[in-house]
Amino acid sequence: MHETRFNVPEYVMKRFQYLQSRWSNEMLANRQKLSMVSSSAFTEKSLDSSMMNWFIQSADIFFPKFKRILVDEKDMELFRHID
Repeated sequence: MHETRFNVPEYVMKRFQYLQSRWSNEMLANRQKLSMVSSSAFTEKSLDSSMMNWFIQSADIFFPKFKRILVDEKDMELFRHID
């Protein structure tokens, strides 16, 4: 079965577009933070709402279909559950 939600050329093109940007510097800083501590420690100490928003927006740039499935549809499911 062919997976149609991930387009490799589009991903590579977007990574190239963002190569020399502020996003690239932020990603490097986040990777360095993650490499120094465990993922649970990173989550407890560094992952605030603005950092979480940064990761969600990065997913929207590079993996828009996955972001729609994993974030947007889950939000709608939660809102339906609350109502």
